[in-house]
Amino acid sequence: PKMRVAFGTFVAVMSMSAVLLADSDAVIRGIVTDNAGKPIRGALVKATAGYKSITRYSQKDGRYEITLPAGNYTLTAEAYLFGSRRQSKDTAQKGETNFSLSPRMDVTALTGSEMESLMPDNAETKRIRGECISCHNLQRLMNKRGGTAKEWRDFLPTMTRGRYPVMVAPSVNPNASEANFIALTEALGKYFGPDAPYLAPDADPPSPERIKHTDLSDAALRATIREYEIPTPMPMPHSMTVDPVRGIAWWGGGSWLANKIGRFNMATETFEEYPVPTPNASVHTGIVAKDGRYFVTLPSGGDSKLASVDPATGKVTEYKWPEKTCPRLPCRSGPHTIALSKEGNLWLSGGSSGEVWSFDVETEKFAAHKFTQIGRASCRERV
Repeated sequence: PKMRVAFGTFVAVMSMSAVLLADSDAVIRGIVTDNAGKPIRGALVKATAGYKSITRYSQKDGRYEITLPAGNYTLTAEAYLFGSRRQSKDTAQKGETNFSLSPRMDVTALTGSEMESLMPDNAETKRIRGECISCHNLQRLMNKRGGTAKEWRDFLPTMTRGRYPVMVAPSVNPNASEANFIALTEALGKYFGPDAPYLAPDADPPSPERIKHTDLSDAALRATIREYEIPTPMPMPHSMTVDPVRGIAWWGGGSWLANKIGRFNMATETFEEYPVPTPNASVHTGIVAKDGRYFVTLPSGGDSKLASVDPATGKVTEYKWPEKTCPRLPCRSGPHTIALSKEGNLWLSGGSSGEVWSFDVETEKFAAHKFTQIGRASCRERV
């Protein structure tokens, strides 16, 4: 499946503004109805060609309209409580492209919040939410639904396929709690296992009344969603930062397999990616400095705490601070979140080291600023 946000394979941009037709643009339009001919409001109709997809919603009368460059597209239509349909479309062909959807309750198509509404609110489900939705939502768990607690225990350490360490697994993180890991996998086996209500592979589907579903507003139905596939496989783009002056969207490729800084030119809709020299650096949160350089934190970069890319030359520079070193796992004392001061310098959260860090972009020097932290030991003390 195509993932978004922190573990995403796609960059999504939403626009509420009207689209001006270029000479080379075409329009795909039609109507989405149920199999009785009744219009379906809020259906997602997606047109895909190559690495780009454009999605529009159907309106109250079931009609949709997508403006896009002329060419051949794969169209898909899906809606809440309906099965999906697919068609091919050449924009040179005249006529509308209509969809008739059949009613279908597919729990795998529910959003994470809708799945949460099917689960009781207790200590077990709170544990699942606490551990499993910091990087993705519950929808991702459906890929492994039907697994027993033992199967979840075997799966979790390999869940990211090498993109990032699984911090909850003792076999990956020596500081992880074995008791918490066992309790988590028991809960996953109960609510996403072979006998789970509603979410098991062979479970009876829930009635729509049990699901907390929110209908889209009329304003939301006017949105256009554009998705672009990043060239590097499994990149885990994290914390996109937009440079409005240069029309560039930057992000860190947090995957250990990717280990890159990426940028997307919004005018040309093209990608560029820049490998970070330090391996497994967990390229994380970034910010655009006043001179246009993109700075990004390296939480697992060892001596290297920051990296930057010059947008004009594409040169990648790492900034090392060997005085603040610590084992990458599980402590990772590198910086995490980054902010820009009025003077144009950087402020960084100091990971688990009990400090706030600063970085002078002119002198390229770091400084540490201690603060009182109750109940948290420093990195060196913990190790």
